[in-house]
Amino acid sequence: MSTTIEKLHSHTLPAIPLRAHVIFPQILSTVDIARKKSIKTIETVLNTDRRVFVLVQKDATVEVPGEIDVYPVGVIAKIKQSVRTPDKQLRLVLEGVCRAEMTSFSINAKGGIVCDVIEKTYVLPENGGVKGRALIRHTLSVFENYAKYIPKMSKDTLLTVDSLKDPGLLADYIASNLLYKFEDKMEVLSAFEPLYRLDTLCVILEREIEVLKMEDDLYKKTRDQMDRQQQEFFLREQMKIIQSELGGSEEYPSETAELADVIKKLTCSDTVREKLLKDVHKLNSMPFGAPEATVIRGYLDVCLELPWGTYTKDRLDIKRAKKILDHDHDGMEKVKERILEYLAVKHLSPDLKGQILCLVGAPGVGKTSIGASIARALNRKYVRMSLGGVRDEADIRGHRKTYIGSMPGRVVNAIKLAGSMNPLIVLDEIDKLTRDAHGDPASALLEVLDSEQ
Repeated sequence: MSTTIEKLHSHTLPAIPLRAHVIFPQILSTVDIARKKSIKTIETVLNTDRRVFVLVQKDATVEVPGEIDVYPVGVIAKIKQSVRTPDKQLRLVLEGVCRAEMTSFSINAKGGIVCDVIEKTYVLPENGGVKGRALIRHTLSVFENYAKYIPKMSKDTLLTVDSLKDPGLLADYIASNLLYKFEDKMEVLSAFEPLYRLDTLCVILEREIEVLKMEDDLYKKTRDQMDRQQQEFFLREQMKIIQSELGGSEEYPSETAELADVIKKLTCSDTVREKLLKDVHKLNSMPFGAPEATVIRGYLDVCLELPWGTYTKDRLDIKRAKKILDHDHDGMEKVKERILEYLAVKHLSPDLKGQILCLVGAPGVGKTSIGASIARALNRKYVRMSLGGVRDEADIRGHRKTYIGSMPGRVVNAIKLAGSMNPLIVLDEIDKLTRDAHGDPASALLEVLDSEQ
């Protein structure tokens, strides 16, 4: 059935541009008008026949659109209702009358937009006949496919779509209510001929179906991956229960077996070994991906890096020590004498605890270097630990292992750096310790240096 043009009329109408909002003929739409010039245009139109030409901007960010900033095809609409909002905007209820194409664009004396338009209305005898009915059926089939991916679509929308028999109105209704992009809506609005308009809508819907299918596939893959992780978690828990029912096997999975073997071979006290194995068992019983597992693993790694059972043998030769001190330092006879007295006491009582020497003097007199000489005389590893400006007691004692990013204290780091459990540690610039809201590092140092605590 051939298409015939029913109307072809010219009009000169005031126009209002909308941002990313497309209205269609024979469909009610609610729009908010914020531009002052557009509000003045509406106020003028309300005193006449209430007809206005509605345009759509190509770029919503343009504040003062010109002819090149709007689409040439728009809708002649009638203002059914207007209400002032608290934010001084104008809320309109517009009813689309017909499509129209803009032929000229001008600005009147008040700054409002005035357009010359050609109103075009097409009529299809018997709604396009056989071709029209076939295209409607195809559109409904495509729409049904599209609706599968839109779970929140209302029943009223579905019923209305099924009841429409006019090809042009069917295309306008679906485009107005279901299309997301205003560019797609404008593509449908720009199609004057009803059958071509419906065919254009089908192409857009099929394109959207492909995108929605891809999104659905990605969602299913993500959900399947999460389901597999949950399944692994439940299987791990079941394995633990089965092991417990079989008598509590002491075997560890491969992930923690190496840690357990290293701990069992450590040259340390039974108390330390028992504590570390307890942490390994706790790590083994944690679910996959638990945040605390990373904390415990970091704590175990720090403990295993310590030189357990590694000691240097002391060389308590007083004559050789005197020779080293004299070679390294000239003068300081009283200091050397006190150090030799300490070595003599150490020779008589090798198991003596709390062996601390305090060296006091002006900067640059050799306090730090004489510590290195003592270490060389004793055949011990030498580590210097600068305490100048330390204000946090956690630097001395270490952080709680439950904290994210927790670190061991400086004393533990010094032992790890020395590579032996009995290094000679020089606590340099101890008089420059400070304190703040994080605690008193001097008090924490007392706890570290006091062998009875």
